[in-house]
Amino acid sequence: TLTACNASGGPANAQSADRPGFGRSTAAPVGAPFTLPEGITLETPISGYAPEDPWKCNDIYGDEAHGHGALVQLCPIFRNPTGAPITVTLPPGLIFISNSSQVQNGILTQRIAFEVPAGERFFAPMYMYCANAPRRSTADKDDYTLGPVTQYADFQELFRILEGRDISRDDAGWIQVIVNHLQRKPGLTAEDRARAMSM
Repeated sequence: TLTACNASGGPANAQSADRPGFGRSTAAPVGAPFTLPEGITLETPISGYAPEDPWKCNDIYGDEAHGHGALVQLCPIFRNPTGAPITVTLPPGLIFISNSSQVQNGILTQRIAFEVPAGERFFAPMYMYCANAPRRSTADKDDYTLGPVTQYADFQELFRILEGRDISRDDAGWIQVIVNHLQRKPGLTAEDRARAMSM
């Protein structure tokens, strides 16, 4: 299907020239450090999210989750111990790193923003894209940590094209195809670019 990330198969630890943290690479992803706003903390580890049975994520179902993408689904929990609400903005390119080399890392392709109310423990379930085709998709038993923001020029081009667009489920499948391409071969193809611009 279009949403399938595992296009190439093979063991996740195979030797390759894939970018760190992408494709078959088991190295840590590289990029710009990401810092949460002052006053906000993130509980660790970040747990996988099961939108059809979200008891571990404050019973928030999939239609209330942030983002898009079918294969990496997480439930970050943010704390705001201050006396005022704080807006959290997660940029496109932010990577969530799986604690297991057998499970896909996740990457955002559009900005996500939400307000964490004062004094609250705030559940923010979200969908994102698979960064590792050979690995399995996320289950709610899997744990993640917050990673960097990828700076590769082709990914940044994709993010600029997608900025502000309303992404359908079908669009999300094609975005995963494009992300799969960029795992191994730098540079958007003409078809990738045209497909993203048509969304």
